[in-house]
Amino acid sequence: MTTILDNDITVDERPYVLELQTYLRAIQRDRTGTTTVPRDGYYGADTAAGVREFQAGAGLPQTGRADRETWEAIFTAYEAVRRAAQPPLAIPGLRSDLLKPGDRGDEVAFLLIMLDTLAAAYDNIPGQTTDSGQTTDPGYTRQTEEAIRMLQNTSGLPVTGYTDKETWNAVVRLYAQITGGRL
Repeated sequence: MTTILDNDITVDERPYVLELQTYLRAIQRDRTGTTTVPRDGYYGADTAAGVREFQAGAGLPQTGRADRETWEAIFTAYEAVRRAAQPPLAIPGLRSDLLKPGDRGDEVAFLLIMLDTLAAAYDNIPGQTTDSGQTTDPGYTRQTEEAIRMLQNTSGLPVTGYTDKETWNAVVRLYAQITGGRL
């Protein structure tokens, strides 16, 4: 028997409540360093209060109900927290820190190689080499910055033109997809 609660979630949908609680806990921990939401699978007063708190911060009606709009906003916020917590994908010998215009070195050289590979597969990412195959400039140039901006925009990342951790991960993932996982 399924009983509808006053929060759009049914009693026998406990796994969904656990999932919601996991998301809320991660968001709270990221924002405040603590959490008030239990992870017990029951949509009780503390879970409803956590939903209301999230809704208030997101500019949503503060109903305490996990309706579709609230669920999607919570999931989006959770995904942002989860992505931010991921370390950059490692490539042996490269530090993969923030790269920006004017930078030079092995990290930039490898970024240019990956961007050229992506440019061959995607029309909206400009290449980094000349027709003779030579890099136009061995550093992080305006052309590199433009390619990164296009990739960030397409990937739904903040468009800065800098290669931060999330951008580096997006470049590496796309590069690995195109090359069949070979780095």
